Amino acid sequence: MSAGETGGYNLTVETLAFLNDNWDTAASNVGETWDVPVLRNHVEKALYPGGELTDYTARLRNNDVITVGKASRTDTPTGTEFDFDVTKELDVRVEAMPGNGFSVIEDSTDWERFVTISREAILIDRQKPSTDPNCRWDWRWITITNEAPLPETVGNRNHYGVEYSVQYNGYESLYPL
Repeated sequence: MSAGETGGYNLTVETLAFLNDNWDTAASNVGETWDVPVLRNHVEKALYPGGELTDYTARLRNNDVITVGKASRTDTPTGTEFDFDVTKELDVRVEAMPGNGFSVIEDSTDWERFVTISREAILIDRQKPSTDPNCRWDWRWITITNEAPLPETVGNRNHYGVEYSVQYNGYESLYPL
């Protein structure tokens, strides 16, 4: 995915596309054949791909779900022109409810593999993930930071959950071409 599904403008959708497109490869890297979990765009309250609108229904409660949020932005001026080093950060929430007949997770080892797959599916394309065709900006690399368990899942043996941040690091030129 060189230019990405949205050309890098909508990083929520770009991240969901990485998860969807790279899931099978990432799963096979840890010896699993699990299907892509339910992917949810938190900004639009819609499932990905397809865009069907959803609320917190039984489908989301009973399946393994990865939700991607909206990106925040931090700019750092660089050089003497109107250019910026840009960091956009968005939250990814990974959840599973084992023992309900819908989840691939059976124990904590499966859970750790599931989280690893989600991270790797995003990071497979971390080198030059998206570039604007007009050369005004360039997302140069992706990192994952701030991984932490969801508070409601700590000590709960039938609900696994973790949230981490995905940072897109790049460069933006505001000088007219």
